[in-house]
Amino acid sequence: MSTRRSFEYKWDYLAGIVTSLVYNLTRLAFVWLLFEAGGVSEILGFNVYQFYLVLGVTQFVVSVSFLVCGPSSGTFRRDVHSGQLDAMLVKPVNVIFYQSWRVISVFNAIGAMAYSVGLFIWAYYKLGLTWDVWLVGKFILILMVSVILSSIFHWISALLWIYWPKFDILRRLLNNTTDFSRYPMQAYPRTLNWILIFILPVMLMGNQVYDLMQGRYGLELIGRDLGVVAVFGFIWFYMWKDGMKRYNSAN
Repeated sequence: MSTRRSFEYKWDYLAGIVTSLVYNLTRLAFVWLLFEAGGVSEILGFNVYQFYLVLGVTQFVVSVSFLVCGPSSGTFRRDVHSGQLDAMLVKPVNVIFYQSWRVISVFNAIGAMAYSVGLFIWAYYKLGLTWDVWLVGKFILILMVSVILSSIFHWISALLWIYWPKFDILRRLLNNTTDFSRYPMQAYPRTLNWILIFILPVMLMGNQVYDLMQGRYGLELIGRDLGVVAVFGFIWFYMWKDGMKRYNSAN
């Protein structure tokens, strides 16, 4: 359905790709300007192509999480607000599974995904990196943790509508703080880093690649990431189960 809608409004779709590309190129220009205006080859121990590499990863994470849960969580919020979720609950399907994959917007995310993959490959080539199997495995783990956490938070922000209708602050906060993950942790105060790891974990949505490039992404940080995923995964699952009970009792 979302694919057909994209083709029905193809000029809007193409305009969206262009504006998204311009926005992302502006980010690249900003990073380049930091190095050029400062007359430095490194900032906080990283060169411009390492910044670009992480920019590609974080954009990929945002694009994939939007693809798999953005439209579905938005539809869920509207159904909760309008009361149309009742029709979904009486169907003989697994509610969590059905609602999580109800709407998938491949074409709306494919442009940003292509840009992010291209940026990553270009930066990887310019850096002359040769990751071994162990580093590639860590990188894949970082991607999985990042996409899962981003998706979980999209859904937690949607499930909050059951408890507090039209409560959209968490979703907006997540969208507005995602840029923190694009730059090294060393640029921020320690207290802010702690908040952005354990409370609103945007620093675990691609930023770990900085640690990987410095050889610091070991068992301790892997354990931290998996622990945070487990905690917020439990919160997500509990909100689904408890939220459905609350929704039923309220309607």
